[in-house]
Amino acid sequence: MDTKLRNEIDRLKNAKEIYQREYVTNIEELEEKVERLETQIDRSESEMKREILRKHKTLTSKKLKNLMRPSKRRPSSSMIKSQHWISS
Repeated sequence: MDTKLRNEIDRLKNAKEIYQREYVTNIEELEEKVERLETQIDRSESEMKREILRKHKTLTSKKLKNLMRPSKRRPSSSMIKSQHWISS
């Protein structure tokens, strides 16, 4: 196979792997953030602070849901995670 073509295929494979790692990392970070917010809501004594934290949690949950929503352009998170374990 032509060297330029092989290099381009390798470059695209590397870009795909980087994108997948970033995608999984973003999902994990948002999941952790939701968990932290839940803990802060439980510990907070101020109703006003709890309300602010609940709104923040709602926004973060929406971001997570949108990120995990299947898209024609984007593979599902379970697919990426399974590919990650297969390739490891």
